[in-house]
Formats: sequence, structure tokens, C-alpha cells
Amino acid sequence: MTIRKLSHIFYLVTWGLISLLIIFIVLRFFEQDKLNHFQEVRYASFLAADKLRQSSDDQTRMAHAYVDTGDPKFERFYWEILAIRNGELEEPLHYERSYWDLVIGDPDFQSIPGGKKISLRAQMEGLGFTEEEFSKLKEAEDNSNQMVQLEHMAFNAVKGLFQGATGQFDRKGVPNIELARHIFDDKDYFGAKARIMRRLNEFYELFDTRTLQAVAAAQHRTNLYVAGVFVMLALLVAWLVLSSHIVWRKVQNLVHLEEDTRNTGNVDYVSQFEVNSNDEIGHLSHAFTAALAERDRYFDQSADFLGISGFDGYFKRLNRACEKISGHTQEELRSPPFMDFISSAFRAEVAGIMDQLRDGIPGSFETQMIAKDGTLRWVSWNITSNMDLEEFYFSGQDITARKAMDIELQKTRLAAEA
Repeated sequence: MTIRKLSHIFYLVTWGLISLLIIFIVLRFFEQDKLNHFQEVRYASFLAADKLRQSSDDQTRMAHAYVDTGDPKFERFYWEILAIRNGELEEPLHYERSYWDLVIGDPDFQSIPGGKKISLRAQMEGLGFTEEEFSKLKEAEDNSNQMVQLEHMAFNAVKGLFQGATGQFDRKGVPNIELARHIFDDKDYFGAKARIMRRLNEFYELFDTRTLQAVAAAQHRTNLYVAGVFVMLALLVAWLVLSSHIVWRKVQNLVHLEEDTRNTGNVDYVSQFEVNSNDEIGHLSHAFTAALAERDRYFDQSADFLGISGFDGYFKRLNRACEKISGHTQEELRSPPFMDFISSAFRAEVAGIMDQLRDGIPGSFETQMIAKDGTLRWVSWNITSNMDLEEFYFSGQDITARKAMDIELQKTRLAAEA
């Protein structure tokens, strides 16, 4: 597979995994928000139901205190509790806490207004109770209001006011504390109180079952989305690890290819690397190998002396023609520097040319080269240099036969002139 296709797959899969991860995170965020909302509504609903229970208990306590002590403040507190529940007075801040215990028992307690008048029934209507749940709360509140009538009768008995023919407390008499206490001890009073608590308990059972199911479902969805986040993270990490391994292999191929390229002129270097991948690196490797083979074929089949040496004069690479021209093996030619094979009569001249080559000036000259059998062979040299690599590139042609012919022609001409 080509690197281009791999890159497309990498970007596609990576962005796909990241997109899924973002989707799961967003879904988890919204589901957590729903879960928090359910829990807040559940708390507020329990609080509203508890306010009804607490107000009923507080009214009972104030009624008993007034009957037992005759202190009018308890009657005032009683009617304030009822007025707050009915939305006629502002509900103090943190009213759901032990508010009336502090009002009665702590002379330094300061009530903080809540800033709103809202009846308990209106609060319950805004909490989204089902019709059955709301009916239970309404029945409990109606029963509490029935108790108000009994407690109102007890208050008037303490004041010496009794019901007349019209049903109003307009008949005056002697205050009757025992009657007031009898009202509170009567089974009708306790029955009314029990009916309030029974309806509240029925409400709690209905509401608890419904909201627990909603909270559990939201929690389950939240957990699924959290699991999805971790799964996507694990897949993304695994994908990045796999991609890193693939990239590392491609980079290693490039490193080996670069090493082969740098050592193309080193005859002793043997490449152990073979690219079999069907990608751009593999194609480049095959093209590079083909180019090297074509170069080597030209290099080895040339009849001229071809070689590469460093600026130190030692050959790095030679073709086969050098053996035929000099009689030396390639190993023998690479051992001493190039100047050792030049006839001593020409070494000073060649040394000057080599100095010019190190400065980047190409050189062409003819000189005699010492063959292995000790004979001198004429070679016409064309040498260039690479300043960056500090290398000389030799091209030498054996002109011994031509030189011999030139000498014979010159001898013949001189003889004819004589």
C-alpha cells in the first residue's frame, strides 16, 4: 500500500476516532446534566413534601404550647406557619431547616426574609409530579387544613369563645383549658394527624419509585457514555501506537535507503537492505537500484580507466578496465596512492595538477603510468573534483599504441629529411 493511501487511511481513522470520542464526551456531558437535573428535582420534591409534614408538626407543637401556656406568641407563630404555607407571607431563608426551634429557643436568632411569597401547593405544582402523586399531597394538605379547624376551636376555648347558633365563635364564656386539651387528646385529632402522614407516606412510595427509575436510567446512560469515552481513548491510543510503528518502519526504510545512497561509491560496502514494500519508498528503492545497475554496467563495461578517489589520492572504486591497462588488481591499485603509479618523470607536473583539482579546477593531461610488469604505459587523463564530497573522478584512456606510432612517424620523418 502506498504512503499516500496510508496517510489518507490514517487521517480518516484518526479523525473518525476523535469524532466518536468528542460525541461520547458531549453525550456524557448532556446526560450528566440530565442526571443532575433529576437529582435536583428529586431533592426539591422531597423537600416540598417534607415542608408539608414539617408545617403540620410545627402547627401541632405551637397549638399545644399555646394551650399549655396561654402565651399569645405561640398562637401568632401558629398562624404565621399557616400563612407561609398558603403563600400569604414570605418564606424565610432556609425555612426548611430548624427554623421554628431557633425562633422559640434562641433570643438572638434573626430571621432573614426569603423575598418571595409562594404557596406550598404552587411549589409542588411546579415540580412535575404525576397526577396520582399530586393527589396524595393534596389530600395530605386538605387533612392538615381540617386539623386547623380543630386547633382553631381549641384556641377559642382557651380565650372563652365558643360556637354560637351561626357556627361562629361569638359566644363568650369562661375559658375552658380542659376542653382545649380534650380536643388535642381526642381520637379524631389523632386520626386526622395519621391521615396526613399516611398520604405523605403513599406519596413518598410513588415518587421514590418513579424518580429512582429515572435517575437509574440516566445513570446507566451516563455510565455507557463514560465507557464509550474510555473505549474510544483506548482505540485511539492503540491506533496511534500502530501508526507510529508503521511510520517507524517507513522511516527505517528511508534511513537504509539513505545509507545505501551515501555508500554508492564505496566498493567495500555491501547493502543488507532490500525494500519489498509496494509503496513510494519501495518504488524509489527499485528505481535507485535500477539506476545503480545501469551506472555500474556503464562503469564496468567501459574500455577506459574509470575510478573514484578521495583528496588523499587513494582510490575508492575502480572499474575492470583499470586491471587490463595497469596489470594490477583492484586491491593492489587501492592500496597505495595514485601518485605511486605515475612515472617519476611526471610526478611533479601531476602533483601541481592535483593541487589545482583540489581547488575545483578540472585537469586534462598525458602521463606515463607504471604497469605491474614494470613497463610504462601512456594514459590520457581527464579528472574532475567534487569539493563537497572531497573526491576525484578519473577517466583514463590507454594511448600507449598511439604514442608508439607517433614516435615511429617522427623517426621516419627525421630520416626522410636527412
